[in-house]
Amino acid sequence: MNKLFLTLLCTILLASFCSALNFGISPEKIDLSGQTNEALCKNFLIFGNDSDRFEGNVLWSTIDSRVLSDYNLTNESVNSTFPALANPGEHQFCVSSKTSGNYYGVLMYKLKNSSYGIGTWIELEITSNSPDQKISLLSGKAIQDISSVKTCLILSSIILAIITLALLIKLKKHPRINLNISK
Repeated sequence: MNKLFLTLLCTILLASFCSALNFGISPEKIDLSGQTNEALCKNFLIFGNDSDRFEGNVLWSTIDSRVLSDYNLTNESVNSTFPALANPGEHQFCVSSKTSGNYYGVLMYKLKNSSYGIGTWIELEITSNSPDQKISLLSGKAIQDISSVKTCLILSSIILAIITLALLIKLKKHPRINLNISK
């Protein structure tokens, strides 16, 4: 009984020195798509204690990866706006790009004066708003790679030439039939 009482007493006394951090970010992934030079925005939520302060940072890549060292694009490619210092609550993340393409990012917040952090992944699809680009996008869905189109056209031409040559050789071997139709 003494051991049980002593264990219970130590647990109660030491429990006051233990604390847990409870914070997070939502949604787990931000999907955005739009045209060049268009501002795209989405709200996100940081939750935690009211006294918590978070420092934000965003990294970009053209590679869909979960390795942070792959996120090394400069801010010239993608321009993003978000609160650099934030309290728990709802915030807005906005992004725009001058160049079309698929971009992948990570929005990270670190608890100020701590090594603990949270983050959310970003997928960004930017298309050009020029008429030429729209036409190429429409045809690009059906024809994925221009090099495969060239290969297909070259092979089709070679096959057509072989078939034509085979037909000409076959016609030369057969005697001509002279049809004389007269009344």
